[in-house]
Amino acid sequence: MKINNKLVFIFFIMHSAFSWGYSCPANQYFTKHHTQNMYPNSVLWLQQHTGTNIGSVAAKSKTDTVPFNLKTTTLNNEIKLVPKQPYLKNTEYTLVNKYLEQQYSAEDLTFKISDHPPVVQPRLEAAPTLEKYQYHQGDMQTGPSGEMQFKFRANLDPADYLVRLKVSQSNDFSAASEYILEPFQTQKADHLSDKSDAVLTHVRSYFDACHWGVRFQENDHFWIKMDLISHQGDLITSPFPASEIIIAPEPKAVASKPVDDIHTANFWQKLLIKIKSFFISLFSFLG
Repeated sequence: MKINNKLVFIFFIMHSAFSWGYSCPANQYFTKHHTQNMYPNSVLWLQQHTGTNIGSVAAKSKTDTVPFNLKTTTLNNEIKLVPKQPYLKNTEYTLVNKYLEQQYSAEDLTFKISDHPPVVQPRLEAAPTLEKYQYHQGDMQTGPSGEMQFKFRANLDPADYLVRLKVSQSNDFSAASEYILEPFQTQKADHLSDKSDAVLTHVRSYFDACHWGVRFQENDHFWIKMDLISHQGDLITSPFPASEIIIAPEPKAVASKPVDDIHTANFWQKLLIKIKSFFISLFSFLG
């Protein structure tokens, strides 16, 4: 009987690991976006994933509460949160909403209002180019996953704007998917001879079973357009034509180095698969 109990326990653990290999973090209602620098009239964006009605949303500080007007946009299931009154400068706010609080930590829902917003709108100064990418076929447990990174040049600090990336299988963009992404900068290595782009600006998108980035696979062929979104929610369209993207079968032929981001969800899924395999072997050994 003791052996049978052990076998039942092992089977339970094995089944749990198998299930977790498929699962994503609970309560993935929305993905939240806003500029790194927030100002008295800055907006926030929420991308819907489940059709959940967001209900009321407010930003609270120690001294005041700022409610939002919720505006549904033509962007990819995005809701724009427009403050009904200006935030107080140099004040820290925390978003209050039952769904967001289930999904995000208090720290992730908190932002501080800065002074001196940019006096000009963001403007794209060079069209985006595919910098590097990585694709994994996956298996029955994890499914495919991948990420791609683009580089571009704009006139403002990337902390003051967001990027709208449009992706289409045709160059007329009659059917396109849209994504809001948060840009970031990296410093070029000092030893490189080409200093024309000493500071590079990038955006990165990734997808797997738990993330809703640009989906692609090897040998894909598509077009992209990149527009910028100001901190107050204005869309500034690109002056450049669409860029053609071809995903070669061998990523190393394009990527200068492997993408160094390892996403937590993928890591844990793969770890759980290894745990499951261990218990399968143990179960077989015990007969």
